[in-house]
Amino acid sequence: MRYPSIWQTLQRCDLVLVESCRETRAVLDISGSYSKALEGEYGLCIGIEIQFETFSQASLNRASLLLAASDETLDQAILPEADRWFLWQRYQEDLSTDELNQRLEAHHLLAKYISSGLCKSTLQNREDMLELVNLV
Repeated sequence: MRYPSIWQTLQRCDLVLVESCRETRAVLDISGSYSKALEGEYGLCIGIEIQFETFSQASLNRASLLLAASDETLDQAILPEADRWFLWQRYQEDLSTDELNQRLEAHHLLAKYISSGLCKSTLQNREDMLELVNLV
């Protein structure tokens, strides 16, 4: 039974508020974004809600192409759930709290960027832009 340690690690992350947890699933708040987590045999998967400013098939296509264009985003996917869209990412089980914090921050930044329709003005500063460029 591995999941208690996964949830304990999540609770130590600065960006994460664990709202509810049941067995291998959790509902999270990551920097104010509604999120979900699933723990499976291949590691921890976290989905951060994408709130498209204006949803269109073109926005979804651009975001999908962005993820497909880089080896760094192979562990990410955009999936719908009911009337919501999530940017999912798989995380290795052996990450330290600091490593998980860094990756969650980049994941959240990418979800925010996709939510904006890939609008550069959503990136607050040069460091955010560099973080996103390094990710994709």
